[in-house]
Amino acid sequence: MQAESAEAIVRALSVALMNGTVYFPEHRRVAEASREAAAALDRYFESRESFVLGIVKGLLIVDGEPLYDLSVRAHRLLVVIGERGGFGARFARGITADEIMAFIKTLLQARTRSAEEFNALLARQEIAHAVLQVKPLREAPREGAAASDRAQAAIAPTPGDFEVETGESYLEVYPWALDAIHNFITNFKHDHKASLTQMTEIALRLTDVLSKDPNAFVAMASVKDYDSYTFNHSVNVCIYAMAIAECLTTDKKELVAVAQAGLLHDVGKVLIPDEVLFKPGALSDAEWQVMRRHPELGAKILMEARGVADIAISVAFGHHLRNDQRGYPALGAQITVDPLTQLVNVIDVYEALTAKRPYKKPFTPERAAEVLLRGAGSEFNPLCVDLFFRCLGIFPPGTPVRLADGSEGVVAMANPSDAAHPVVHVTREAGGGALEQPAIVDTAERLPDGGYRLEIAGSVAALQAQAQAGAPA
Repeated sequence: MQAESAEAIVRALSVALMNGTVYFPEHRRVAEASREAAAALDRYFESRESFVLGIVKGLLIVDGEPLYDLSVRAHRLLVVIGERGGFGARFARGITADEIMAFIKTLLQARTRSAEEFNALLARQEIAHAVLQVKPLREAPREGAAASDRAQAAIAPTPGDFEVETGESYLEVYPWALDAIHNFITNFKHDHKASLTQMTEIALRLTDVLSKDPNAFVAMASVKDYDSYTFNHSVNVCIYAMAIAECLTTDKKELVAVAQAGLLHDVGKVLIPDEVLFKPGALSDAEWQVMRRHPELGAKILMEARGVADIAISVAFGHHLRNDQRGYPALGAQITVDPLTQLVNVIDVYEALTAKRPYKKPFTPERAAEVLLRGAGSEFNPLCVDLFFRCLGIFPPGTPVRLADGSEGVVAMANPSDAAHPVVHVTREAGGGALEQPAIVDTAERLPDGGYRLEIAGSVAALQAQAQAGAPA
């Protein structure tokens, strides 16, 4: 019970901080997460007087135990506490949701790097049940493992590391989801009354696995396979959408609805003739007219189905509508497009650009990011583009990158306050040899003069393309 409560507290605090970063500290999402944190703390206080969240060598420590998985998940929370001069935070029995919300606001807006000064700010606001730790904790990671070793293991998980209650890992669920979608499409083409129940099951299982480690699951979406592009695309759009939503809410019902919407956004394509859908080349004008019917067809399919979230219908209909109301389906009047539909519009384009197809090479992350930034305000809702980069970064988790010193590694997680500077799991030295001791590098870390300590030179794909072409990728 204590471990579950501690995990719920840390998750809720992290979500509150993320929403305060993406939106503003008084946003309703911050208030919701603060209430969840207060409720989790109340459960914890049934047998304790205080909750101490400590930081030792970048690891999250609660009750003297290192929480390895959550150290990655709560990375931004730990960084901000450290930036305020704290070695952790202490919450006392009696803390309210309003106090937590004010604590998060102060974390985000304070300019001090002294924990004592930060605590004085809290006192002046009459926040009596939360303070930063001004001294290092005495507890160290147990189990005989070095903190750096276990932190690296958390960021570079092995296949069995992140499992849900059913014993499934993300490496098992991802290919299962591809097969399930393939079976659904095959069945639906033979029987248009086929049940959508299986899609709900896929959404539930994907949500369960993503909740264990979103960064590892997002990294799966970076594996592009054009032989099953149609199925990969639906699952990848779903994963990206869930990962972004998971930054903003812990409500499982909402996350499952987002997953369902991502999976079903292109469901109308099951009624598009295969010779058009799988044509290995550019479509003719007539073929484009046929292809552009899939949003309306998809919305019709979902409206006639049972158990489908309303938001999934909206996303299926509107995910090709531009921010300037152009795109398709053609509209006779201005309409208000909901935020998730606008977000899926961004994700859909990004995933399509970076995917392998028989007739095109995938865009590098940098080039795809340029497309999104260039289209912000016209093709895309600029707030959705900003949210995409805050949650996934310019280099999403799983992207192979080269650092400025020549070393290489894989992006482990995005930095919500600095999209171009993620946390990288470095595995190769500048000469190309494998490191005996892989390192965790936060490329957002700055020098005393304000410059970055170690920046990303670019994605490996972009740098290789540049070397081959003799020009920027």
